Amino acid sequence: MPQETYDENPEAYDTLFGEISGLLTDETMTEMNAAVDVDGESPEDVAQEFLVSNGVISG
Repeated sequence: MPQETYDENPEAYDTLFGEISGLLTDETMTEMNAAVDVDGESPEDVAQEFLVSNGVISG
């Protein structure tokens, strides 16, 4: 995201992204990208599965 966007409300973005940023390792991102690009899953499904499996949202 552009720095200007973040600077408009850093607390909200830290709250929103802070919980998941530590979970998004290179390995996790590679696996999720492969699920979309190789396996043909939708990005929305992959993201939801990630968020649910990590307890960020309920499924």
